[in-house]
Amino acid sequence: MLRNDLQLHRAVEEENETLVRKLLKDGVDVHQRDANRQTPLLLAAKLGKHDIARLLLDSDADIETSDEYCQTALLIATRFRHKNVVRLLLENGADPDATDENGQTALHLAAKLGDVVITRLLVNKNADTDKEDDDGNTAIMLAQRRGYSEIVQVLGEEDIDTDSDRDDIEAEGDGDDCYIDELEEENNKLKEQLRHAEEVRKADIEAKERVRLENEKQAADKAKLQAEEEAKRVEEIRKAEEARKAEEARRAAAARNTPAWTPQEQPDCSCFNWDGLGDHRRNRQWHQNWCPRR
Repeated sequence: MLRNDLQLHRAVEEENETLVRKLLKDGVDVHQRDANRQTPLLLAAKLGKHDIARLLLDSDADIETSDEYCQTALLIATRFRHKNVVRLLLENGADPDATDENGQTALHLAAKLGDVVITRLLVNKNADTDKEDDDGNTAIMLAQRRGYSEIVQVLGEEDIDTDSDRDDIEAEGDGDDCYIDELEEENNKLKEQLRHAEEVRKADIEAKERVRLENEKQAADKAKLQAEEEAKRVEEIRKAEEARKAEEARRAAAARNTPAWTPQEQPDCSCFNWDGLGDHRRNRQWHQNWCPRR
């Protein structure tokens, strides 16, 4: 959002030509920059405001000033395909070979966009068709790579029909609603960032999965060990119980097979005087093994 003191920027953005005239007449600084280092002329070029750009140029706005990306008004107007603004800037002496931070001229941008009209305007102003950007690409190389045969043809022509340029601009309009697609370099950078982020995400998922599997394995091993120990304990209890029952059965069998005492053989033990004792309690085996008073 524009600051309150950037009245000229706001007037340009709102396409308020009357206010722009008033501010320029009042002596507002035509070279003032906003937070993005844009002057009113750069903003007008970006928004495709032809008439306002003309007013700013008539008020001695610096046509070669650039923004934070080293883009002049001509480069910005080309990037956003505002043909009338491009033509206005060229007619007012804009340098067709000015470069941005990537070493690309307006001709490079027009060739990449496949914009025949702007390409013709630039070639007509003697734009350097052999100039290379920072990656060693000329405008015709960029057009060939994208299959823009008409651009390649225009760049190879020696004589340009300037009248046809004006007709093409009028037929196509200024292109206010035509916005540039992302540049190939920006797309590549974004794709690389996304690819790297995806690799990091997958690596993180794989690491977490390995930790989860290891934890599950350790938990399973622990549960298995506990189950084995519990089974061993149960087996020991079972065997002890079986041994106890076997011993009881053995003693019971021995007691059954031991003859009862005759009255003459009975020992002097009070257990034989208990009420309710059956003959089996007089059994020798019982007396020898279990009598509490023996």
